[in-house]
Amino acid sequence: MSAAPRAATPAADLDLSSRRRDRGLPSRVGAALPPYLLVLPTLVVLVGVLAYPLYWLGRISFEHYGLAELIAHRGTWTGLDNYRHMLGDPEFWRVRVGVGRPDSTDPEIVSAYVLGRFREPKPEVEALIAAAAEETERLVERLAEPGDPAID
Repeated sequence: MSAAPRAATPAADLDLSSRRRDRGLPSRVGAALPPYLLVLPTLVVLVGVLAYPLYWLGRISFEHYGLAELIAHRGTWTGLDNYRHMLGDPEFWRVRVGVGRPDSTDPEIVSAYVLGRFREPKPEVEALIAAAAEETERLVERLAEPGDPAID
């Protein structure tokens, strides 16, 4: 005995309870939330370890810290004066460009130039090193003078 073929039923006659119903936005957000909650402690640690020290460095770069301020943990607000002083100091620029640079901007050539051996004759290099040592000593003595804003 063969069963008679069923006739196609209209869509309205289908049982809607067997279909999966859309639960709405709150349940979809609730289902997607646990993975983000698992990552949250890592993000908190990264912010604490990386972002906070960078914020602190930026903040104290606008303050003056002498020995008294370091002990009291209170810097004096200077604004951009620290940067103005540093960038306006010719010694900063002399030391900043003191190594020199080859004509090329290729990183391999520049690193080979900076890290390579001197090309000048040995007596000239020794004189340069002696002059650099004397200049360094002079800078240290100048910074150690009382009343210098870099130390006070």
